[in-house]
Amino acid sequence: MYMQKNLNYLNSFIVTLILFCSINVYANDTHAVTITGKVIDALTEEPLPGANVRIKDTIIGDATDINGEFSISGVSEGEITLVVSYLGFLTQEVIYNPDSSEPLIIRLEQEVIEGEAVVVSVQAQGQREAINQQIASNTAVNVVSSTKIQELPEANAAEAVGRLPGVTLQREGGEGNKVVIRGLSPQFNKIAIEGVSLSSTDAGNRSTDLSMISSFMLDGIEVTKAALPNQEADQIGGTVNFKLRTAPDNPIFDVLMQGGYNNLLQEARDYKLVASGGQRFLNKRLGVYANIDFEQINRSDNIVNAPHTEVFTSEDTIAVASNVDFGVNTRINNRYGGTVVLDYKLDNTLFKFFGMYNQVNEDQVTQIENINPGVRSYNLTLQSQEEELAMGTVSLEFEHFFEGANLKVFGGASYNFSETQVPNGVQMIVQDLNAVTTLPVPSLDGRDGVVINEEGSAFLAPLEFTTLVNDVSGALVNRAVSFESELFQDQYTIDLGLNYQFQPADQVLVDLELGGKYKTRERSFDYTQFRNELTFTADNALNQIWYDEVERLGRLDELGTDWVLGDDIGFPYAFFLDQNFSSSDFFNNKLSQVLDPEVVEEFINLVPRTFDGNGNGLQYDYNASDLNDYSGSEDYFAFYVMPVVKIGPKLTLIPGFRYERNETDYIGIGTGGTGLWEEPVTLNELNYTRENDFFLPMLHVRYDLFHWFDIKASYTETLSRPDFNLLAPRYTQSSPTSLVWNNPDYKPIESDNYDLNFSFYNNKIGLLSIGGFYKTIRNFIFQDNIYLLEEDDILDIYPDGLVLGATVTGFINNPNDATLYGAELEWQSNFWFLPGAFQGLVFGVNYTYTYSETKYPNTIAVRAGFPTFAITGTEDESYTARLLDQPDHALNTTLGFDYKGFSIRGSMRFQAGIFSGNSPFEVLLQDTDALTLYDISVTQRIQSLEGLSVFLNASNISESIDQVTNQNSGWLTNQNFYGLTAQVGVRYKL
Repeated sequence: MYMQKNLNYLNSFIVTLILFCSINVYANDTHAVTITGKVIDALTEEPLPGANVRIKDTIIGDATDINGEFSISGVSEGEITLVVSYLGFLTQEVIYNPDSSEPLIIRLEQEVIEGEAVVVSVQAQGQREAINQQIASNTAVNVVSSTKIQELPEANAAEAVGRLPGVTLQREGGEGNKVVIRGLSPQFNKIAIEGVSLSSTDAGNRSTDLSMISSFMLDGIEVTKAALPNQEADQIGGTVNFKLRTAPDNPIFDVLMQGGYNNLLQEARDYKLVASGGQRFLNKRLGVYANIDFEQINRSDNIVNAPHTEVFTSEDTIAVASNVDFGVNTRINNRYGGTVVLDYKLDNTLFKFFGMYNQVNEDQVTQIENINPGVRSYNLTLQSQEEELAMGTVSLEFEHFFEGANLKVFGGASYNFSETQVPNGVQMIVQDLNAVTTLPVPSLDGRDGVVINEEGSAFLAPLEFTTLVNDVSGALVNRAVSFESELFQDQYTIDLGLNYQFQPADQVLVDLELGGKYKTRERSFDYTQFRNELTFTADNALNQIWYDEVERLGRLDELGTDWVLGDDIGFPYAFFLDQNFSSSDFFNNKLSQVLDPEVVEEFINLVPRTFDGNGNGLQYDYNASDLNDYSGSEDYFAFYVMPVVKIGPKLTLIPGFRYERNETDYIGIGTGGTGLWEEPVTLNELNYTRENDFFLPMLHVRYDLFHWFDIKASYTETLSRPDFNLLAPRYTQSSPTSLVWNNPDYKPIESDNYDLNFSFYNNKIGLLSIGGFYKTIRNFIFQDNIYLLEEDDILDIYPDGLVLGATVTGFINNPNDATLYGAELEWQSNFWFLPGAFQGLVFGVNYTYTYSETKYPNTIAVRAGFPTFAITGTEDESYTARLLDQPDHALNTTLGFDYKGFSIRGSMRFQAGIFSGNSPFEVLLQDTDALTLYDISVTQRIQSLEGLSVFLNASNISESIDQVTNQNSGWLTNQNFYGLTAQVGVRYKL
């Protein structure tokens, strides 16, 4: 029904476009012509993206695209003088003769000093491209240019984005995989390739993993932080758009081979192979480009987790570490990827097709030692899994210019999918409940489980917990788990639009763009888990299964002489220990022993999977499995109006709006509760459909006060739709007074965004940009309890059986607005005007300050006294804190140097004060410690072999550690150590 409604909208929109085109084609001056051409560097013959091309003494013009090409339509016949300018090059006037049959190629000369030619270095060239593209944009954008990406490539696409102002990274194994823009978590940002939105790769939220995208396939990156009407509005933080490489005029071939070293595991088993090539055929009308990428990389890390809990003393509330994990994550990623890009150019028409596929197979083994003094326990946990993450996109786009009219029609269709699978994961936990014996476990203010030191006056720091373990001889296998999961999403998109340019007055030029989009998405998540708690029964059948296998292998002596089948309540852990494990220097060898993943996986896979609940195998876990599954669809329709109004040579206005309509239809599970092995009392499939629409006005203003200074300001309205795991209807009703509820009717998050940016630029300054931003964000979704105190509180959408006084645990749209604001400073320059070798210096620095504040909801029940403790009312104990993932400070600096065939680039990334742990108890709030990462890249071209170069890259040279600490105690709550990684290789470019 809704889909048909959206298709009707789209059909009406297409008809309107066709009529508009027909009327205007015949209404316009048929003697008007379109000027097309290309701007290149006269010395290198490379295209110059972002060059300004305008007709002399008019306001009519265009900026070159990433291939250096421009198009100016609606020009009267006859000779035309074009003025072409590009930062770092001499401005040039060119006479255009419409009768010429030769393509218009404009060659700009680089600026010189005192008559001496300046050889611009590769790094400087990449920087100039980015600067000119940012200057050419009518709104505030940040750019990573094609040359910069290709000459000194990053580990992946996320790492390349992470060097831009206002952007910080979330990391996995020391490698960036998701972006945080202006302090807003990854799910609040849009990720696209060639304007095609990518599918989410996360089971719960709308974020996309970028670590699978190789930087070698990219031709540029644009980060837009102030949305335009022609962009999807689901971007409170911003949009990252990746441009793919296309075939140049001359044939190219590029192959790279490298090996890598990981200092954490002291191994040199990493490798990478990249090959790409392209050429234009059929009189350069057809372009063909292809890229393939294979890589194996070690992304292991050492881990410490120390969760805190609040303790109420007679004087104060304090935070103490309740237990601690020491662990090692062995993570080997195998990546495969490739792209094919085809484009076909006619005189007035362009067709472009691209296909992209990326896959990461992640073999991960996590080994944890857990020490819990409160219950005197010592646990060993192993979790082993292979995760397969794949993403693919195909897209066909077209543009057509109507000859004799100022009209362009464009559109396209695309298909995109993502799939994340864990086909076979296993987990084993061994436990000793009498291992912690060094210190007593006293009671403090009536609360057991609080550890104090020998003097009885202070709590132990997490790292001191290791002194408590002195006897693990009684450890037994406590739990065996087998699990698998599959997340799949695919989406189809079609869009259509037109661009019409007209001049209503002598000094007014209007570039009107209208467009519409339809998108449909299917998504499903399925998780299955089987497990058995072996210590629950002495005659557990798993003991017999494993004993028989050990006997068959002839390894009974490894079970220990004191253990006899049937006499113990569990299986001895000693058989599963990895006898060859060495913890190296991990926390001074505090990680003493781990389980063997191959043995654990082999023995868990021996055990049958059952649903009978009799303990004779791994039992189906209804709670973990069914309740997390969901499936559903989303239908999306949008249209926009975006006029670009140029008033005189200085002022540009973009008033516009975007209309978006969205419907979701998701299926989840509701249950009446279950025991560990019992099938739920009820298991209901729930379906819920919701729809909403938004009218989103936007305004961008650009004022070029001088030829070296401009001001850009904007007001935009954007949004973020609820996470997928929140859209699925689900509940667990364990009693008439208790309901865990997932309300699928959450409102989308809305944001009013204000941006102001000042840019200074010339050939010597480069680009100096100073900007500020302010956001008011409504309807953030947070967890809170709802108490049913009146009949009207029991909503029709709740399951039957709830009574007054019941507690509903779930999420709500925050009634309190959030504010987020900050400042960004960026300076990019190269020193081409200095004498001698100093011309090769290239410098870049950007700094971002961010502040946010919101009131987190926290509703507390007021209860009657003994014996009923019934809920009689509520109290609002909301508290104020920052938004999660928001950093206080972020700083990026880069210093490069090129001399002849030698290039070197050193960089530093600094980020501090990221808010990472939220709680209604102020003493439990967490921040990351300041993190500084140093990287270096060195390339030497071999002069005697044209096109051949050798390179060395080293990351995290100082071996910095990611660490989160508790604000109250100052103790660590999480620590990840990755160590240094390095790559050395050769590259051949023809």
